[in-house]
Amino acid sequence: MELKEMSVENLDRYARLFRDVFNGEPWYDRWTVDTARERLRQFMGTGQFFGICAQEEGELLGLICGQREVYYDGPRFCIQEFCVDHHRQGTGCGKKLLEALSERLKAEEIHYLYLMTQRGERTQGYYLRRGFETDEDLILMHREV
Repeated sequence: MELKEMSVENLDRYARLFRDVFNGEPWYDRWTVDTARERLRQFMGTGQFFGICAQEEGELLGLICGQREVYYDGPRFCIQEFCVDHHRQGTGCGKKLLEALSERLKAEEIHYLYLMTQRGERTQGYYLRRGFETDEDLILMHREV
């Protein structure tokens, strides 16, 4: 498996993987390649974007990406998207992506990593097993406009 930095030249490949993964369980979203491409393009268009993808023999296996952020107590990184092809889940691909991202952040002296995810064993449980904690002080709030 080869890990490399994400590049805009591969945006269509990332969008297809994103659509396929997030339209399946446990999310059951309704992404199209166009909407997935636009979401990823928005992230990639900022100066603070960073992402890593995993490939094997030219096949895209997974990706992890997000944004560096300034905060009063030091820089942070928000994982905005993280997905692994359904056939490669459980093979260590996601773990390697997360470890590679963590190493890059350490090299940049970014020591705080966070994300939002669905509740549940396949989502929240995955991150708990990798050292993340559920923040008891913060909540996600939303409303329709």
